[in-house]
Amino acid sequence: MASVRLWFAGAIFCCWAPGMFGQEPTLVVDGKPLVTARPATRIGNELFLPLAPIARALGAELAAGPNQTIRIRRADGATVVYDGRTGEIRAGSVMVGQVGDYPRVRIAGDLEQILFPLSGIVPLLGVAARRDDVKNLLYLDSIPNGGAVAVTSAGFRL
Repeated sequence: MASVRLWFAGAIFCCWAPGMFGQEPTLVVDGKPLVTARPATRIGNELFLPLAPIARALGAELAAGPNQTIRIRRADGATVVYDGRTGEIRAGSVMVGQVGDYPRVRIAGDLEQILFPLSGIVPLLGVAARRDDVKNLLYLDSIPNGGAVAVTSAGFRL
């Protein structure tokens, strides 16, 4: 009888455990839920997101360039380039951002497979990011003219 109770307790734990532990947030881009083939993934202290589906949802065009670069043409017409060798994000000659953990970003082959840190997605795509911890949602909202804005949060480190 004790072994049946133990088995039952183990089965309940296995069913409820995924919901009890830190599941990464669901993405909402410009007010619309975004379902992606690759989920948001926490690597170290940074949240990495699938770059290509987010860029498309924002109306941006994405292309891989030479020497570990990614070129983004935003919906507002601005062209921004990420340099994977240095982590710099530039709009023309102006540096608009820097990816601190750039060695973890792998630019090889299929752009659909690239996971990009949230701290880099903000300046790269010209979005504001905020998290709703109660609903476990991560909102990415377009900023008019792709203006630079600080990452915001309420009790959450992005």
